[in-house]
Amino acid sequence: MGDGRRGLDPEEAAELLLRDLRSSRAGLTSVEAGRRLLQYGRNELRRRGGRRWPRELARQFTHPLALLLWLAAALLAAVGSNVVAAAVVLIIFLNAAFAFIQEVHAEHAVEALAAYIPQRAKAHRDGVPREIEATELVPGDIIVIEAGDRIAADIRLLKGAIEIDMSALTGESVTTLRSASILDVDVPVLTAHDLVFSGTSCTGGEAHGVVFATGMSTELGRIAALSERVKQEPSTLEIFNFGHCVADASACRGRARVWSSARSSPLPGRNAVARRCEVREARAQIVEVIGGEAAAGVGQLQVW
Repeated sequence: MGDGRRGLDPEEAAELLLRDLRSSRAGLTSVEAGRRLLQYGRNELRRRGGRRWPRELARQFTHPLALLLWLAAALLAAVGSNVVAAAVVLIIFLNAAFAFIQEVHAEHAVEALAAYIPQRAKAHRDGVPREIEATELVPGDIIVIEAGDRIAADIRLLKGAIEIDMSALTGESVTTLRSASILDVDVPVLTAHDLVFSGTSCTGGEAHGVVFATGMSTELGRIAALSERVKQEPSTLEIFNFGHCVADASACRGRARVWSSARSSPLPGRNAVARRCEVREARAQIVEVIGGEAAAGVGQLQVW
């Protein structure tokens, strides 16, 4: 599927833009529009289809750092640090839940953005203005915009002037004037006075323009793409806990070995007394490590 804006400058002179789009002020033929529909795809925001939540939820428990945390929890449990191991498992579940909720919200955001695109639009086909499905618009179509219309694609104005509500893109409810006679050069695309964008509304006036971007290539599509771009990044909490878990598991294992060797060495006299002292000290250190790390884990969860 092609990118409707690749190599195009929507702020260049109107005749040059029409040439780059291989279009004219009379619009496209039905045959050419059909060919471009196959090339660029339907004018709609792509959404994740199907029932994907079981797989998405399972993925939160199997990404690389989560697997390392599972390993760390197993090592902690193996050396007897069950409290810290349980805290690590709890962190894995909490992180998975928050990441999954974030992805669900991203999908809902795309659905909300898609609601801004109208179902119908007025376009010139075969030299005659007609009402067509908005999903069938392609780059190069000549569009008629009137008061009350919602814009279905990113459009460069060729004739007329209209007032536009840009709140869907900018969040500002104040209307702005867009006119084919006002030419802007080297300004941000959203502020160009001869451009209107998908998802915005015409509150007054009438104008004709040429479509230069559709679907995910529009400014609204770019916002939708950013909303769906939710990647599982290692959180600071996960990295911090993984390092501490591995270090604590090694420390506990070493101290457990000291304790075990001390108990298995039956030396008489003063040596036996010294060994018993080592056993008590090793036992106290293990308890101290487990208790301290358990408290730290609870504190980190509260901060998180």
